[in-house]
Amino acid sequence: MAVTGGLSRDRDQEAGVAFVTFLRSSGLPQSLWEILLEKISNGSLGTDGQIEAVSPPSGSAKLRAAVDLQPTNSVYILPLQLAASRPDLERLIRQDSHIRSTCAEAAQLSAGAEANPDQVLSQIWRWAVPSMVAGSAARMSTVWTLEPKLGLWARHAENPNMAAAQLPMPVAAAIGGSPESAPYGAIMMWPLCAVKAGEELTRDCVPGPRSLQRAAAVLTLLSSPSRWAHQAELESLRGAVAQALEGQLPPGAALPAQPAAPPGDTRPPPRQVEDQHMRRVWSDYPLLSEHLALEGFEITEDHAAADIIISNTPIRDFRSLPSGVLVNQFPYEAAIIRKDLLPQTLRQYRAQSGEADESTVCTSGRSEDVVPSWYPPTYDLATEVQFFVKHFRQIADAGQDNHWVVKPAQGARSMDLCLTDSEAMLVRMRGAPGGDRVVQKYIPQPVLYKDRKFDLRVYLVVRSFAENDAYLYRSWYGRIANKAYSGDMSASQADWEQHFTVACYDDDPEVSSRQLMVPKESIMDSLQEQGYSVPELEQQLQTIGRSIVEAASMKIGSWPRSKALYGLDILLDATRGGTAQLLEVSFAPDFTSLLKFEPELVNDVVHACFSSEPPGEKFWRLGAPPAAAAQESIEQLPGYKELNEID
Repeated sequence: MAVTGGLSRDRDQEAGVAFVTFLRSSGLPQSLWEILLEKISNGSLGTDGQIEAVSPPSGSAKLRAAVDLQPTNSVYILPLQLAASRPDLERLIRQDSHIRSTCAEAAQLSAGAEANPDQVLSQIWRWAVPSMVAGSAARMSTVWTLEPKLGLWARHAENPNMAAAQLPMPVAAAIGGSPESAPYGAIMMWPLCAVKAGEELTRDCVPGPRSLQRAAAVLTLLSSPSRWAHQAELESLRGAVAQALEGQLPPGAALPAQPAAPPGDTRPPPRQVEDQHMRRVWSDYPLLSEHLALEGFEITEDHAAADIIISNTPIRDFRSLPSGVLVNQFPYEAAIIRKDLLPQTLRQYRAQSGEADESTVCTSGRSEDVVPSWYPPTYDLATEVQFFVKHFRQIADAGQDNHWVVKPAQGARSMDLCLTDSEAMLVRMRGAPGGDRVVQKYIPQPVLYKDRKFDLRVYLVVRSFAENDAYLYRSWYGRIANKAYSGDMSASQADWEQHFTVACYDDDPEVSSRQLMVPKESIMDSLQEQGYSVPELEQQLQTIGRSIVEAASMKIGSWPRSKALYGLDILLDATRGGTAQLLEVSFAPDFTSLLKFEPELVNDVVHACFSSEPPGEKFWRLGAPPAAAAQESIEQLPGYKELNEID
C-alpha cells in the first residue's frame, strides 16, 4: 500500500508506520484501507453525490444517504473548511464576511454573511473542534478546525451509522500530491453498517469511552435538541447524568473512611554531615552553579561524588539513590505541583481539617465549599468536567462573572493559555491535543499595579512535609502584565498580554522585553497607596504556605533525603479586600528575576534547604520547629541547667 507524491514506499518508513497506527486506532475497517489510500493518491475528495445535506425551511438540518452505502466499500475524504487559532478565528469572523458566512452556515445560523459576529462567535465553539497544538515551544496555541457540512451536519446518535476521523496533517498534505488539495486538513468518513438510500446519517459527535464525564460534555456541546437524531436518547442521557451527579462530590472532597498513611522512606536517615565537611553540590541549574558562594558548599561536576543533587529533571526512583545523598525533590510532590492534582489535595485537606460540612457541600455543589477560600475553583477537565459544568451554570444563573482560564495540567509559563466565558469552548478544550488541562475560575477584578494586572512569585522551602518543617522566603517580587488591564472582558479575552503575567517567557523579543519584574518594595508601596495592608498580606502568604505543606503531608510521608524549593503564584483579589489567592505551585521555579533584587538568593535557598542549621531571618518559619531546635530552646530557659543538675 503506497501513496504516490506524498507517502511513498521509499521516502519515509516512519511516517508510514505512524499512518498505519492511526488507521488502526481510528476504527476504519482494514478492508477500506486500500480504497482510502487510492483516494489519497488520486486526490479524490467529496462523496460523489452519495451523501447529501438536507436543510428544510422548518426543521433540523441533517445528512442522508443518496444511495445505498456499504461498510465494505464506502469511505470518503472531506477537506476541512478552515483551521485557525482562537484569536485568528475570532478576528476572521469579525472582519472577513466570507469566513463569517462559512461559520454561520456551519452553525446553522440563517443570517449567513449578515449574521452578527457576536452571535457566530457564541455558537461556533459547539461546532469547531480543537485539533492540534501549534507554535513555538515558548508559545503554543490550540488550532481549531471546522469540518464541511457534509460531515458536520450529521446529527448525533449514541449508536450511529457513520464514523469520522481527522486525518493527520502530513497525510492530508499528501492528498493528490499537493498540500493545496486540502490546505486546512481533511477528515475521512465511512458507514458503520449498511445504510439504505434516503436514510438519515448519524455520528457520535463527541466520541470517546462512555463515562459520566463524556455524557456531561455531550449534553453541554449538543444542548440543542436539533443536534440529536433521537430525542429519546437526549432525555435519557439528561436523566442519567442528573441522577449520577446527585450528592456526588469532586475527587478528594469526601472524607475516606480510613485515610491511608502516606508512603515514606523506611531506610535509616542519612548521616548528618558535619559542619566542617565541604558539601559537594551537583546541579543542572546554570544559575546555581554561577551564583553559589556559600561557606561549606562547593560545586562538583561529578554526579557520583555529589553529597547534594539539585536538578530540574524529575527523579523516578528515590529509593535507588545512595543513602547519603540529599536531593531537591520529594516523591509524590505531584500532589501539589500538578495543576490537576492540586485541587484534589486541597479538597482533601479542607475536608480533613473539619472546615467543610459534607451536607452543605452536597447541597450546593459549589467548589468554594470544598477548597480553601484562598484557592479559586479549579477542575480537571479530563475527570471532573461534570462538576465544572454544574458550577458554571450555577454562576450563570446567579448572573455573576463567568470567565475561566484553561491551562495545561503540567507545564506552565505561556503555553496554550485560554481565557473565555464560553461554556462550549471550555468543554471542547477537554479533548484538545497536547495533554490534560484544568479549568480555573478567573479573578476578574484583581488588584492592579499602575493600571496593570500583576501577580506575586513567592518561594517556599520545605525540609520535611512529615514534620511540617517549612519556610517562606521573605523576599518576593511582582510580575506585571504587558498591557493595561481593561474591565471590558468581552473585548479582551484573547489578549493574553493583558490578562497573563508570563510574557517574559515568550520567544518574541519584542514581547518578552516589555515584561516588567518589580521588587517587593515597589509592590508594597503601591498596595499601601491603594489602602491595602501589607502586614495582612504577608500573614495570608504564610497561611497559604503553611496550608500547602499540611495538605501535602497527607500525600507525602517522611523522606529525610528530600528537600525542595517551590514557587507559589499569588494573585490579589480586589473584590475580597485584596486577599491573596493561590493560582498554582511550581516545581523547580525560575529565580532569574528575583536574583536582580536579591543577589544572595541562591545562597539563601541552598542554606535553607540543605544546611544542618535552621534558616535565618530572611525566612518565615511556617511549621513547628524541628525537634533539635525545640530542645535547644528548652535548654535556654532560665533555671533549666540548674534543675537538670539536681540529683
